[in-house]
Amino acid sequence: MCLPDQLAWFARYYERQGDYYFVIERLDSGVAQGVISIYDIDPQLGCGEWGRWIVKPGSLAAVETAWLIYRCAFELLALKRVFCRTVANNIPVISFHDSCGILNRKILFEHFDLGGKMVDAVEHQVDQQAWAVISPQLEKLARLTARRLHRE
Repeated sequence: MCLPDQLAWFARYYERQGDYYFVIERLDSGVAQGVISIYDIDPQLGCGEWGRWIVKPGSLAAVETAWLIYRCAFELLALKRVFCRTVANNIPVISFHDSCGILNRKILFEHFDLGGKMVDAVEHQVDQQAWAVISPQLEKLARLTARRLHRE
C-alpha cells in the first residue's frame, strides 16, 4: 500500500464507529513505542478484533500492551470475546500469543490478501472466562518487564 492509500485509509478510519486506536508510549519518557487497535466491534455479539499492532523494534512493550488491550476490551468495553488474527508464517507473533496462555486458536485458510497472494492466518480467541485466567499471568509479566526497564 502506498502512502496516499494509507492516508486515505486513515481519513476513512476516523469516520468508523466502534474502532479504537491507541498510541503505545513509555510512561517514563512519553516516547512512542507503537500503535494498537480494537476494531470491528459487534455490539450485538459483544466481540471485536484487536490488532493493527506495530511496536518499535527493540521495544519491550509487547506484554504490557497485550495486557492493556485485553483490559480495555473486557473491562472498559465489556466485550464477551476478543480475537486476534496473525499471518500464519509470522511465527514470533503466534508464539507470543501462545505464550500468553491463549488456548483457543484456529487456522483461517487463505484469510489475508497480501499483494494479490492469499495467505493463511492463525486466530487466537479469548473470552471472559479465559481472560480471568490469562490476566494475572500477563499482569505479572508486564510488571516484571517494567521493573527491568526501570533498572536500565
